[in-house]
Amino acid sequence: MNELHLPTARLVDRETDVMRIEDIEGGVRVRETSDDPSLTQLIRQHAIRGVGECVAEGHARARTATPLPAKYDEKPGGPGTH
Repeated sequence: MNELHLPTARLVDRETDVMRIEDIEGGVRVRETSDDPSLTQLIRQHAIRGVGECVAEGHARARTATPLPAKYDEKPGGPGTH
């Protein structure tokens, strides 16, 4: 499964202004921020459930979709609509 097919990653990736990538010794640091409450829910879900679980559980977890957050409310004009 390609990362762009995962619900949370796909919606966060559409917001190109929220992600900053910085080279650091031994890797990279990724910082995702937003003032939009709906997008903030997605960023947190992607970081905790997506990235965090992939690091802890390995490649098999990386191949499964990360669900949208509970009570996720995408409003018209919200994340993924630009």
